[in-house]
Amino acid sequence: MSSDPIITPMEDLQNLVLDTPGLSCSQCGKAQEKESFSRCSKCHSTYYCSRECQVEHWPIHKSVCRARASAVAAEEQYKTTTLADGKTYVSPEPIRAWYQKNKSAIEHTAIHALEIYKGSSSLQSTHAVVITVELDRTHPDDPGLVRFLDCDRAPLNVAQNFSPVPATQLTQVTKDGFIILFFVDLKNNIKVIEFLEAPSAEPYLQGKKQPDEMWKVTAVVKLNTALPGMD
Repeated sequence: MSSDPIITPMEDLQNLVLDTPGLSCSQCGKAQEKESFSRCSKCHSTYYCSRECQVEHWPIHKSVCRARASAVAAEEQYKTTTLADGKTYVSPEPIRAWYQKNKSAIEHTAIHALEIYKGSSSLQSTHAVVITVELDRTHPDDPGLVRFLDCDRAPLNVAQNFSPVPATQLTQVTKDGFIILFFVDLKNNIKVIEFLEAPSAEPYLQGKKQPDEMWKVTAVVKLNTALPGMD
């Protein structure tokens, strides 16, 4: 082994994860060119370029849609109870906005946390991904200041502790090919659940892509570079 350290420039780490700016149709993948995309009226989180794509995608989307609806209802109940008790309520919306902005990098961490590149022996159907983040205390409404702290997998029966969604719905979501993402801000007592359609393992199995052995470092650099003190 060489005694000289191997130095990877920050630019190279950032470029390991390709950015996919803007929204895309959940059925055909078409990128949004104008403010013309519509979103599911039930879960408000899935976008389509046309009514035809929405109808075609429904068999895949329905389990996720119902799980998201359960999560939204529980969140609204928590907000009502918290405010009624005279406590401070911190909105989870900046975390959702941060997730949408950084979806490619977060998908990258999920692929490696669940070892999707192993194909049939992936942990996708038995584990969820728990992503620890932290809102900025002075500007909690600014998604640009959300700090990514860690990402790891957790068995579904453990991850269920973070979820307002019934276990049966979570199981169905994984059967339908989705990754369960739990975003947790421990300091502000925020728990957000999202569902990411799992990418194919074929590029890895065919040798076209290789697993990233430093995926946590890559994620930290990619997701936090825009923050003050990360220059």
